[in-house]
Amino acid sequence: TPLHDVERGLKRNEKGALINSEKNSFLLSKSNRNKTENHAVLMFKNSNNRCADCHQNPHCNEFSDRIEKVGCESCHITESFKVVKFDHDKDTVFPLKGEHKTANCYQCHQKISKSHDNSGKICTNFYKERDADCSHCHTDVHLGEFSNKKCSDCHDESSFKSLTKFDHNRDSNFILDGKHLEVSCSRCHQTVEVNHKKFVKYRTELKKCIDCHDPYHFKK
Repeated sequence: TPLHDVERGLKRNEKGALINSEKNSFLLSKSNRNKTENHAVLMFKNSNNRCADCHQNPHCNEFSDRIEKVGCESCHITESFKVVKFDHDKDTVFPLKGEHKTANCYQCHQKISKSHDNSGKICTNFYKERDADCSHCHTDVHLGEFSNKKCSDCHDESSFKSLTKFDHNRDSNFILDGKHLEVSCSRCHQTVEVNHKKFVKYRTELKKCIDCHDPYHFKK
């Protein structure tokens, strides 16, 4: 493209063919040069015209299938490889919502060492070899207490402290009504320690009135 010509200092004749010079002599072998009266002209013919024909894959072949099908230009533009036209919400199975929008890319896509070509090249792992479950990035503060549930059953991406999806009357075995509506959560769900780790015990055995209240009628 003309942009590539400007960036590399290439020169062309009136027919658009590359004129032989010190800067562009590396582009083609001698067998592709046609002699004219005063100078050699490089016939700039590339059978594929793909980015991969000149540029190495910095992703350690991570996007080999994608590059083969739609090319590097499906994400990148010729102005700069750092400028991308990639839309995380549209082009992945993990739309960025809430706090995920403000997260640094490298918190999820960490630089790792791969050695597909035995070079030990450092690449960025954009394809996470895992599903989109919260527990793959976030620590389970409930220590397995809700192992049969998904985080998204109670939480959303705005904040873990936001329980917009949880309804105590619907999602638990203890309906809150009357004075119970005024009781602080921590009165029933206390912090406990297991294996030197503290967590709030939400699945409690406190079901009967006498589990929390004194048996008033049995007092002497």
